[in-house]
Amino acid sequence: MSDKAKFFKPVNRLAGALQDGTNRTLREGIRAADRNLTYIAGDCLQHVEEAIARLEQLIADWPADGGSDRLQEFYGISLSIIGVASVVDLPQIDVAAKSLCDVLDGMITRGIEFREPVAVHVGAMRLLRNITNPTDSQHVIDGLLKVRKRFAFDPLVDAKPVGRPA
Repeated sequence: MSDKAKFFKPVNRLAGALQDGTNRTLREGIRAADRNLTYIAGDCLQHVEEAIARLEQLIADWPADGGSDRLQEFYGISLSIIGVASVVDLPQIDVAAKSLCDVLDGMITRGIEFREPVAVHVGAMRLLRNITNPTDSQHVIDGLLKVRKRFAFDPLVDAKPVGRPA
């Protein structure tokens, strides 16, 4: 073993980027990011449309007597919508997808399964896709949030108290 210490000086890439003459203002950076998003907007819209159609098909295939065991599938599809819908200026569908994920998480956590809150969310996503009036959209979102409040898992409310060991 050597008594000499070795010192390493990492390359400061941030300082290099700032000194290379390509400095941008925040406004320029946002404009560039918006231009980049326009390239993927078509794919994002197609994804949202296909995801809603798949959710609608899962609802249609849900057995009348329950027992679909598809909550995880609903969750995965809903999760894939979050963020993507906002790229194509559909933030209300983003909110609906988040709410549906919370409802599904609550049901999965509790080991329960109800078709109605899932169907309401899926139907609302289709409706929100076609609503242009922000006031109407907000009414739909407000209704979904009431459903979410009833079914979502809230660890502060739903957690079982932990007893002291004997």
